[in-house]
Amino acid sequence: MDNQLKNKALKSILSSIENPEKHALKLKRKSLLLTGISWLGLMIVFLLHFQGSTGLYLLAISAFSGIAYGFVIYLDSARKQWQFIIPHIDIESVKKEVLSDET
Repeated sequence: MDNQLKNKALKSILSSIENPEKHALKLKRKSLLLTGISWLGLMIVFLLHFQGSTGLYLLAISAFSGIAYGFVIYLDSARKQWQFIIPHIDIESVKKEVLSDET
């Protein structure tokens, strides 16, 4: 793994452990945004389909909406499971790794 990417991931984990409420709120905001985008895309597809439009762009919008909703499911499950994952992470080891990568 690239050292810069590893350092960024470790800092993200450390931030999430230190502020679990902020982490959950961030995931919830992303989830709500993607839910809105997904439903908007599906509404557009239905409206265009029932107006008689055809074409690959309907398929593309539908696929994009499905992928966006898949990320919603991922973010919601990550938010719900994070409280069970935290006890299994060694915080001191993560802090030591971040400090060793910065020097």
